[in-house]
Amino acid sequence: MTMQLTMAREEVAVCASCGLPRSWDEPCYERANPDCVPCRLRHDEEQEACDSCEELSFDTYEEHIWLSPFDDEETATGFRFCQPCLDQGGNDPDGQQFYCDGCSREIASDNGRMIHYHILNACEMVCLRCIEEDLKRGGIATLDDEDILTQLFAGKPFGMFFNVGELEAEGWEPDPLYHDYRLDAGNAIKLGARAHGWHNSGRLIIIGYERLSIMGDEGYVTLYTKEAS
Repeated sequence: MTMQLTMAREEVAVCASCGLPRSWDEPCYERANPDCVPCRLRHDEEQEACDSCEELSFDTYEEHIWLSPFDDEETATGFRFCQPCLDQGGNDPDGQQFYCDGCSREIASDNGRMIHYHILNACEMVCLRCIEEDLKRGGIATLDDEDILTQLFAGKPFGMFFNVGELEAEGWEPDPLYHDYRLDAGNAIKLGARAHGWHNSGRLIIIGYERLSIMGDEGYVTLYTKEAS
C-alpha cells in the first residue's frame, strides 16, 4: 500500500495510480492492492465470478483442501471464492470440511466411509493424523481429554487402526492377555479394567483396532503399553 504525508504531517493511504486517498472503509483485501478499485476498473483488470455469491471480484482465491488427513499434499477443488464469502463460510455451506486445531489444515470431514476427526474436550476438532501421532508419542493420556480415559476405563475403548511395525519401532508392546482380543459389551469392561491397571502403574496405553464392525462396538482389538519416558 502506498502512503503519503498530508499537510498536517499525517500518513494516509493513497492509490498508486491516481494518487487519491483510499477510502477508510475499503476492505483489507482490496487495500492490499496498490491501486484503488476505480483504477483497477479503468485498467481493465480481469475480474472473476465467485462460486458462492456469483459476484464478480478482482480478488478471488482458488480453494485447496486436504481430502484426507493422511495426504501429503492438498488438492485444488476447482472452485474460486471471494474474500467475503470465505470469511462467512460460503465455501463450505454444508459443513463438509473442518479446521484441525492440531495442524491448522482445512480437511474434508469424511470420505463417505470414515469420519476424519475426533472431538476432544467437547470442542476441539482434531484430525486423525494428529490423533495418531499423539497416541504413538505418548498414549491416550497425551490427548489431554479426561473423558476419553474415564470412558475407556468404564468399558468404552478409544482407539485407531495402526501400522503394527511403526508401533513396535517406537517401543509399544502388546499386552499378551489382550492381544487380538475379542471386543463386545462384556469384554470391553475387562479391557477397560486392564487398561486402568496399566495406567495406574505408570505405563502408557493405547488401543489398536484389528478388525471392527461398522458400528464400532464389536470386533478385535489389541491393548498396547509402553514405559513412560
